[in-house]
Order: sequence, then structure tokens, then C-alpha cells
Amino acid sequence: MPNIILTYWQEFLKYIRSTDFSKAMVLTFAIGSPVGIFIWLGNFEIGVVLAMGALLSSPSDIPGSFRHRNIGVILAAMLAGIVSIIMGYASAYLWLVLPLLGILMFGIAYLAVYGFRASLVVFAGLFAIVLSFANISTEILPWERGLLIVGGGLWYLVLSNIWNFLNPKHHTEQLLAECLELTAKYLKTRAHLLTETAKREKLQKELFILQTDLNEKHESLRNILINARRASGNSNYARKRLLIFIELVDILELAMANPVDYSKMDEVLQEDRELLERFKKLIKKIAFQLDEISVVIEKKKKSSTKEIRQYLKAVEENFQEVRMLISSENNEKTFLLQNLFDYLEKQGQKINTIVRVLHNLDTREPVLLKNKEVSQFITPQDYDPKMLVENFNFGSPIFKHSLRLAIVILVGFSIGLYFSFENAYWIILTIVVIMRPNYGLTKDRSKQRIVGTLIGAVIALGIVFITKNQVVYGILGLFSLTLAFSLIQRNYRTAAVFITLSIVFIYSLLKPDVFNVIQFRVIDTVLGAGLAALGILFYGRPGSHNILKMWLKKVLVPTKITCKKLIVFII
Repeated sequence: MPNIILTYWQEFLKYIRSTDFSKAMVLTFAIGSPVGIFIWLGNFEIGVVLAMGALLSSPSDIPGSFRHRNIGVILAAMLAGIVSIIMGYASAYLWLVLPLLGILMFGIAYLAVYGFRASLVVFAGLFAIVLSFANISTEILPWERGLLIVGGGLWYLVLSNIWNFLNPKHHTEQLLAECLELTAKYLKTRAHLLTETAKREKLQKELFILQTDLNEKHESLRNILINARRASGNSNYARKRLLIFIELVDILELAMANPVDYSKMDEVLQEDRELLERFKKLIKKIAFQLDEISVVIEKKKKSSTKEIRQYLKAVEENFQEVRMLISSENNEKTFLLQNLFDYLEKQGQKINTIVRVLHNLDTREPVLLKNKEVSQFITPQDYDPKMLVENFNFGSPIFKHSLRLAIVILVGFSIGLYFSFENAYWIILTIVVIMRPNYGLTKDRSKQRIVGTLIGAVIALGIVFITKNQVVYGILGLFSLTLAFSLIQRNYRTAAVFITLSIVFIYSLLKPDVFNVIQFRVIDTVLGAGLAALGILFYGRPGSHNILKMWLKKVLVPTKITCKKLIVFII
């Protein structure tokens, strides 16, 4: 029991030190400060719209160069402001709202063809469309609302840059520690594949997910480290981090280049399972050192040179023990074991190199790269307008996703209008947040969102029964908001719980009937998640787009609308 408590405590401290939590704190301050200031000045609505601008711009604040990060946040704020102005003036004409909603949803979502950062800027635009139906600011003109949203985004950017200036290395250290931890988990999963034959299918799926996550981390780290090197030169700090990163990339590539034929290994080593257990322990031991290194980097701990050399000696002894188990006979069994041992020995050497670099025991020359050479290691993003035309077909996942999203949004919004839902925009908000191009991810997010919302509603009901204090609601709303932002990338279900709590408590400050807020929140979320799942089910699997494609041909061909004309009309 004490060990479990200690583990949870360590995980909690790790979460508090994470960049997710620090970014959530910055965002909470960016949202809370204008609201508090303008309540004091007697103009609550201005504070709310500024807070909305900060909220809409924050998702585009992701790792990268200083220039790209700033441009991303500014574009997100501007897009959100422009969309808000358009929808603000269009809302006066109900006949215009539905077609404009569909066109804007498709057109903005389609801009995600320009990559991951663009997709987060796109999310700001989509989110702004949804929030334009919230009717938060009744006394502010649409053009004023748009400018205030842009101002809120710039306010968030100023705070984010101040935080990064005060903690310039925090994000790099956190990302490097996460990469080390993920690499260790990847190696451990491969170790379990050696002996756990009944769970191999599940473990292979986990391995694929880990490999995808690692590639994403490597891309982020590559951009941060190389851009930091351009800005600050070849400092000792930058050199060490770059060397560690190179070894981590090599570890993953070496693992991918040495696949194991598990069925053949089971057949040949059927009577030597104990030998495979020894190999499994060795893999886990070298992976454990990556975990230890991640803790050293994250906590900025220091180990004595004596301890480091003892570790390196112990690893070498472990390899010597396993080497003795491999016979010198020239047969299939020896061949398999020797290949596995050679692979592990190379991985062990790379991890030992990381240990030496981290603790200044490395004797290699500095990695010196010219700016032209450095640029080859960064994946460039193509922003050519031709990409819009090239992707305007049913073979493009972004095109299909944009079209599907627009249709499901229109269905959800129409249902909300027809049944006169009090907060119908919650339906389309849920659809925007949940719906993804991938069927499996949308299905999982739908389940997690529904479960999280129900749990959050139950907790909110319990708190409402205990107290009717508005101050308590305000504190809990702000606290829940911070936790929701910090957990959304780590645990979506838990984040959904805190999103529901924050919305319920914030709305309880505006409307006294909290029970109605909880009721409508649950109904709208379940309906939105259901529509998102149905939409991806109808048009998210291979071949399922044919029905919709035929329908569009019947509509577009008679009216002689070409793809280029439609792009001009939509964008």
C-alpha cells in the first residue's frame, strides 16, 4: 500500500511539473484576468469576449520555433475574430445561417491540408463559429466582438511568451523526458512480446501506437532543438540535448530495422522459455535506465560519477551473463539468439552513450552542422495554394472529413433548432471537438466524452446539493477549467469530467437554475457525440463515401459547378 501511494504521489508531482499543467495555468490566467478586471470596471461582457479570444487562440500554441508559434497564435486569433464578425451579422437572418454554417465549416476545416499547426488554427475558426451562437455579448456589436477576440488572443500570446522567456528550457526538458519515457515503454513492450504469446495481438497494437507517438515527439524535438541551436549557437547544453536526441532516434530506428519473427522463435525455442525470460529481463533492465534518465532530466537531478560508472559496469556484466547462455553450435536456435543478442548489445551501447553524454563522460567531438545542413533535418510544410485544388477530391482524407463534419454539424444544429434546445450550440460544439478523420479515434472519443460528461454531471449534482454558494461555484469552475486544459492531451475522459464541471459552475454564475444547466449539458453532449459517431460510421470507413459521392454528382453536375468554382465560392 505505501508503494502505491508513493507511486501516485510521484505521478502527481510529475503532472504538476509538466508543460501541460504550466500551459493550463497560463491559459487560466489569460481567461480569468480580463473577466476579473472588467467585472471590477463594470463591463462583464467585454471581459468574457476577451477571455473567449484567449481560449480560441491557445490550442495553436504548440512546440516549434518562436516565429512559427507566434504566427500560429496570431492567425488563430485573426481567423476566430473574422469568423465571429461574419456569423454575428449573419445571425440576424435565419435563412442565411444554415447555408453559411455549412460553407464555413467545410471551408475552414478544409484548410487543415496545410498540416498539424494549420489544423489547430482551423480549430480556432470552427470553435469561433460554435461560440457565435452562445449569445454571450448582447450589447457588443459583431465587429467589436471580433476585435475583442483578436485582442484576447494577443493577450494570451503575450503571457505565453513571458512564461517561455522565464522558463526557456522547461518545454525542451519536458519533451525530452517524455521521449525517453516513451522509448523505454516501447522497449519494454517488445520485451513482453518475447514471452507473452497470448497477448501478442494486443501488444503489437500498443507497439504501433507507441511508434506513432514517438515519431510525433521526435518531430517536435527536432524542430525545437535545431531552431534553438540556430538561435543560441552550439552551446554545451544544446550539444548535449542534440546528442541525446540523435541516440533516441537511432534506438527507435534500430528497433524497427530488427523485427522479430515471433512464431519462428516460439517454434525453435519451445523448450527454452527460461532463456527468453533472461533476454526479457535484460531488455527491461536497459529500458529501465531510460526511465531513470528521464527522471534525471525532468527533476534536474545529478548523479555521482561513481554511481554512473557502477551502472555501466553492471550492464556490461548482465550482457556477459546472457552471452554465456548462447551456445557456439551452428544451428537455427543459435542464429536466432545471436541476432537478438547483437540487437540488444547495440541498444545497450546507445543507452550507455546517453548516460555518458548526460553526465559529461562523453568524449566525442561536438556535432557541428551548418544552417543549410540543419534545414535538411526539419520537415518543411508546403503552403502552396495548389494544395487546395489537389486535395479537392474524395481521395483526400481532409476533404472527406471536412464534408462529413459540415453535414453532421448542419444535422445537429437543425435538430437543436427544431426541438428548441436551450443551448443547441453545445450539440455542434461536441461534434467539432469529437469528430476526427479516423473512425476508431472518433468512436473512442465519443465514448470517453459521454462517460466523462455523465461522471461530471453526477459530481456537479452532488456539489449543488451540498452548497448553493456562488463563490464556491466560481472557485470550482476556475479550478476545473485548469485541470481540464492540462489533462485534455493526457486523459480525454478525465478532461471531459472537468470540462463538464467547469461549464456547469460557470453557467451557474450566470443562471441560478443549475439543475437545468446540468440536464441540458448531458442531453446535448450525448446527442452531439451520437451524431459524430453516426456520421463517421456512415462515411468513415473504406467505400462508404460512394453513396455521398453519387449524391454530390447528381447535385453538382446538373448545375455545372466545377471544383475550381466551388473552391473559390467556399474559401
